[in-house]
Amino acid sequence: MQYIQILKEKIPPEIKIIAVSKYASLESMQKVYALGFRHFGESRVQEAKQKKIALSNLSNIVWHLTGHLQKNKIKTALEIFDYIHSVDTFELLSKIQEKAQEINKKPKLFLQIKLAFDPSKSGFEPNAEFFEILKQIANFKNIQIVGLMTILPQNTQLAFELFSELFELKQKINTLKIPNIFLSELSMGMSEDYSCAIKAGATMLRLGRAIFENI
Repeated sequence: MQYIQILKEKIPPEIKIIAVSKYASLESMQKVYALGFRHFGESRVQEAKQKKIALSNLSNIVWHLTGHLQKNKIKTALEIFDYIHSVDTFELLSKIQEKAQEINKKPKLFLQIKLAFDPSKSGFEPNAEFFEILKQIANFKNIQIVGLMTILPQNTQLAFELFSELFELKQKINTLKIPNIFLSELSMGMSEDYSCAIKAGATMLRLGRAIFENI
């Protein structure tokens, strides 16, 4: 518990801490909630649905999908989550727009950006094609692109540099003033590299082990 207090003091209050609870029990999530955390991150849609129902007596929880979204789970995800961090292809984005229009939702989405070579990670590469895609997104009226998200390769020694690249990409996109796109959020930084993410301008940190292994 003392570790959690020290952790919270290290992180500026304007940065949202997402407690990544994908492997956590309901009991652990209740303990974390009691410590003042309100943002929870899940990777699996069906598991999150069950947890949301089980914790419905806890007020003001904000639910984040931080794992890969399968196309056949889009409708359920839109009903559960306040934020979806893992939009990693234009095809997925189009399907979300289509389904959101059908059920009259306007979800808050992050575009997942791949900043370094890593065959195990997906995401948009910040190249000319990506900027053409952004122009097409301007026509999607049932989604809100609120930020960028990235997951770094394991054991990279370039965390600060890569996070800084994401910050610069966010700034560049905002200067283009593309209709329907204004990026206010940067979802970057996990338990092993959140300090670098804070220095580089993160607005949301996704912390799993740093929280749940210390309650």
